[in-house]
Amino acid sequence: MDLSMIPDPVEEIASEYLYVLVAANDVVAHIDWMYGIYQTWTGTHFHANLYLPPEHWQFYRDKINYVNQTWSSLSAVVAENDCPEMRELLRPLDDRRLAWQVTKMFLNDILEASEHGWMNVD
Repeated sequence: MDLSMIPDPVEEIASEYLYVLVAANDVVAHIDWMYGIYQTWTGTHFHANLYLPPEHWQFYRDKINYVNQTWSSLSAVVAENDCPEMRELLRPLDDRRLAWQVTKMFLNDILEASEHGWMNVD
């Protein structure tokens, strides 16, 4: 985990905000991991030649859905509470917004192409 994501000192974070910090850091870890895959795959392979076997499709879809749903839920909680301290805890997510959009689009394209290619093998 990147310690720069945690405001110093941790004791200053009110306990009612701690779940937001933990969830946001988990989403950041997921984004960073998937962005690493994006960077590796786009750096070593031609995009059109990438293929995921069927046994990996649901895994990647679950990861994408987890990030989307958790980020959306956290944003809703922060908006509902209108609390600057909570909003600040989501800054690491906002800093990764572009990386997430590019990664999500890339993985969805690979999944779609893999599924389409798999269905046309017969």
